[in-house]
Amino acid sequence: MRVAIIGAGVIGVGIGRELSGRGVEVEVLEAAYPESGASGRSIGVSSVQQKDPRLARLAMEGIGISREIDRVLKEEFNMPTGVMGEQVPHASIALSEQDRARLSKYFEYWRAAGAEAREMSPREVKEELMPWIDEGSFVSAFVTFSDFKLMYFPLVSSGIMMIRSRGGVVRRKSRVVGFNASGSRVRAALLEGGRRVEADAYVVAAGARSAGLAAALGDAVPPIRVAQAGALVTEPYKYQFRPVVTVDSKGYRFTQTLRKEFVASVYDMGYDNEGFSVDESLRVLERLATVTVKLFPSFSYMNVLRQWGAYLDYALDGLPIVGWSQRYENLYYAYGFGNYGFSVGPAAARRAAREIADGGRDPELEPLRPGRGRRGAAHISGPLASRAMVLAAKLFRLRAPLRPDVLVPKLRDFRLEREDAETGQVLVEEIRGLEYGSGFLSATVLKDRPLVFRRRDDLVKTVRTIEVPFHLRLEGGEQLLLVLAKKGLANEVASDLSRILYGSPKMIVEARLSHEKFRRYFEGSMEDARVIYFDQVDLPNVGVLALYGESLRDSALYHEYLEHGKIWYVVVTLPSRGGLTVGVTRNAIIAAFGRATAQDLVDFAFGELAGLLEEPGAGDGE
Repeated sequence: MRVAIIGAGVIGVGIGRELSGRGVEVEVLEAAYPESGASGRSIGVSSVQQKDPRLARLAMEGIGISREIDRVLKEEFNMPTGVMGEQVPHASIALSEQDRARLSKYFEYWRAAGAEAREMSPREVKEELMPWIDEGSFVSAFVTFSDFKLMYFPLVSSGIMMIRSRGGVVRRKSRVVGFNASGSRVRAALLEGGRRVEADAYVVAAGARSAGLAAALGDAVPPIRVAQAGALVTEPYKYQFRPVVTVDSKGYRFTQTLRKEFVASVYDMGYDNEGFSVDESLRVLERLATVTVKLFPSFSYMNVLRQWGAYLDYALDGLPIVGWSQRYENLYYAYGFGNYGFSVGPAAARRAAREIADGGRDPELEPLRPGRGRRGAAHISGPLASRAMVLAAKLFRLRAPLRPDVLVPKLRDFRLEREDAETGQVLVEEIRGLEYGSGFLSATVLKDRPLVFRRRDDLVKTVRTIEVPFHLRLEGGEQLLLVLAKKGLANEVASDLSRILYGSPKMIVEARLSHEKFRRYFEGSMEDARVIYFDQVDLPNVGVLALYGESLRDSALYHEYLEHGKIWYVVVTLPSRGGLTVGVTRNAIIAAFGRATAQDLVDFAFGELAGLLEEPGAGDGE
């Protein structure tokens, strides 16, 4: 059996290492160089501290596998340093009681997975673990004692060494730009420069770029978001700082390396890195410095040697994507590991390799299957079930109400075909998965888009299908449409639905929030405001006013800016929604940050935002 693996990070190399150990011929194809993506920008922690019980179990298993790799490297490959580094306490810091309530749930996952774990007071943390910490800066810490600081470069490089020692190949500068497929099988991976790689099976483990390869095949997989991340390293200091410190509410991690430098990372800034940038970022550096100095004021003098950007791929339900394609029988996916590839990756790689080499289905991997995005995740069900999870949505109004017995048949039977002049292919737009009940209708718009890319001197023309879930509230008030997509695509889908339902693109229009309702709701129901924008400013030569920080609602500038403009955009945390952090504009665009789900957006839009809309025909002075 011959397997081609796309991606030479911790996941791709891990699967290659495990497959080669089973006698499988392996060829790993890396676009740049090994660890050039997320794997090479990690600070190297293998941790049971996961937010899902299934991931916590895989992480504990992964620690055992890493120990095994460590032993093999030392005994069989004469590699004295190994990969395991040092077993250390790992403290997840709760900055607030809200953080503590959330972390206490995760804490039970860690204990159930077999980790030695303990909740510690600020005084206990200071006396037993970190005398440098400001005990007044946090309310509690959840500490595990099973985690490791990994020698993360050796973990990947040693995997490459094992693959090559068993006759496998790892190729640099071998960018896969697409596939040749026919029927239900992939026939070849197509490389930049025109080379083809043929194999019995193909594994897509290219991190954040995996979704693009799936799209080129027209394969339906759960969507991901590519989060902005980054890290820094300081000069060496003579502390003996053993623990790893995590502040999950800030996406922050901090420790001292075995070489005495301090390293800090932010694994999710709360906004996307769509360009896959690894450049320095002042915003990332500011986050890292602010949290570090808040917890460790005496470290404020430390000199930063280098800071770098990163991009991490997160599946939107917080679980990685691992398993066979539903469309191609010899195509396997393994990506979406976010910031926990070094923790969960070793176990996921071993179980994936077993499936690829031996057949069968591993029950521990069932929740991670690529097909879950089309059927809906377990926590999104019923008439509001979304076929794909997104992090953005926009709310619209139906100008004229429609009865369900008129509306449902129009949507259920809709299918439009047209020939694209550039590619010559038939483009299809249709509506699938329609469900109606309890006054709500949900479905998904599928739209084919022509896609042209260059391969050497040729232009390759193909078609990709985008899927956009939408929900209609037909009863219980004004009829509203929620499209789960970013603004441009949401507007396009709303216009399409208006044509389908009314024969005109002008019958489904933007919903707008009443400024007064928005302001009262913000002041009375939201907390931890981080960003506020004001528009319609009456000051000369000033178009927009903005506030950034914490507790902005109570600041003097907030009240001053209200006298000169109207709230246009806020980023806030919602206690009523379990700590959901959202950005909301007055024209009813919603963006969710962190680990929100599609259901969170649907519930918030119809449950709370709908009550803040202007009355039909009202302008609220705008």
